[in-house]
Formats: sequence, C-alpha cells, structure tokens
Amino acid sequence: MYYMQLHPDIVNPTQITTFNYASSGTHYTPWFSANQVEVDKLALKLKVETEGCSSAETVAVSYATDYGTTYTSLGSITSNGLTTYTFGSSAGITFRSIQFKLVLARGSTNTNTPDIISTTFEYRKKLETKFGWQVSVNMNKTYKGKTPKALRSNVLSSIDTNTLLEFTFRDDSGGTRNYYVDIINAQGLENTGYDERGSTQLLLQEP
Repeated sequence: MYYMQLHPDIVNPTQITTFNYASSGTHYTPWFSANQVEVDKLALKLKVETEGCSSAETVAVSYATDYGTTYTSLGSITSNGLTTYTFGSSAGITFRSIQFKLVLARGSTNTNTPDIISTTFEYRKKLETKFGWQVSVNMNKTYKGKTPKALRSNVLSSIDTNTLLEFTFRDDSGGTRNYYVDIINAQGLENTGYDERGSTQLLLQEP
C-alpha cells in the first residue's frame, strides 16, 4: 500500500520545516509528441530549474523515445538554479515522442528534499524533405517528332492537369530517381501568329 503524509492544514509541504519526505521518488512526464506522433522531431535542449539540491539531495534526469522502455541518462543535478542539458552532443536526437524521468533522492535527513521548479524542453519539427526545380523547355524546333505547336500544347496540358506529373532529369533506366511534381509557375517568351516557336520556364515542386 502506498501512502503520503498529509498535514491537517492546507499548506504547501515545503513551508513545513518538520515535514518528512521519502528517501526517493520518481516522476514520469507524459509522452510528448507535439500532437503529431507521425512527424519526426529533433530534441535540442532540456532545462531543469531546481532548489533544495546538494550532494545528498539530487535529481537524476533521463529520457526515453518513441514509447520505449529504455531510458538514457542526461545527468544528476546536485546544485540549485537552472541546469541545461543538450541532446546528441548539441547535434540533437530525433524522436517522434519523448518522455522524461526525474528521480528525486534525499540524504539521511528526512526533512530535506530536492524540488523541481520547472522544466523547459526545446525542440524543432523535422519536416519531410521536398525538392523543387526550374526547367527550361525549348520549343524552337521539332523534338522527337513533335512540332513546336505540339510541344506547347503538351506544356499547357501539364500546367492544367489536377494530378501530379512524373519528372526526371537523370538518365536513369531504373526509374529510381523520378519525382512526382506540380507545376507551380510558368513564364517565357514566344512568337506570335503562326510562328509557335519560343521557350518556357517551368517551376516544379514536390507536394
């Protein structure tokens, strides 16, 4: 059976000098995913503000990622004030969800206790890599049996389509470096009248 000593009055235990504390206690934070568990994030810093700490009254800080059960230690706090931990030797560590474990321990004096005032977690979302290209379509002569007029018609159809277009600029017979893109901008120069020649610059973007 677990229990916690309660004072008969509504008083913060830290204001009661005779209040007895357990030899140790563990606090787990909720799993944090920034409400987007499917998105990769990068953990940068954890700042822990404490008081009542000493060489005997300590706060051990560790973390687990992606709902795992193995915790990685960040260190043990033995002094008051703000302690800042960096992840991955300041390069950060990737996670989709993260949980922190804070283990508070006191020395032989049962009226002493370390206190955690606040914790601040710094991170950034790692957005999926998207590529874009600017291409120039030369319509000044027939290409693979298509006249400048036919080439221009194909460009206009590609601009107006509602589906993605398959695009490649490498001689890759395996199709492993093909991309599916939208045409988000088109501009160029063209002749008038019956002369369909010209050139068009297209801006392509992955969705």
